[in-house]
Amino acid sequence: MKEVRIQLAGPSGVGKTTIAKWLEETYGIPFISGSVSDLLPQTKDEPHKNMLSHDKKELYTQDFQILNLRNKLYRDKSNYVSDRSYLDSAAYFMYKQSAEIPQCELEHFLELCKKCLVEQTDLLVVIGFTPYMVKNWVM
Repeated sequence: MKEVRIQLAGPSGVGKTTIAKWLEETYGIPFISGSVSDLLPQTKDEPHKNMLSHDKKELYTQDFQILNLRNKLYRDKSNYVSDRSYLDSAAYFMYKQSAEIPQCELEHFLELCKKCLVEQTDLLVVIGFTPYMVKNWVM
């Protein structure tokens, strides 16, 4: 199979990691975990709801750290599948920061995500919400 850089995007619990590992197993595309809990080991056992409740300044710094760590993971790879994407980074940043920071800072972060996505991804797979998730997803 031709080398390809695939990133999966979508809400927590939708099956991104399962699909990425299946692609690795089926097509031999190396799997890279872009999960926050793998990038920031101190968050490993922290529930999603708690992660989102941290101080806004801490969340802001952490979002840039996650973006930088994902960039280091993906930038030199020519063949991979990851269970997270720069779209995830952008979406969470908007969710957590859009009411707290100036519009120019929000736009700057989104442009960084877009630049990395365009440069380091051949295929972005967006997995949407299921009706069950809309009703039961904890934010």
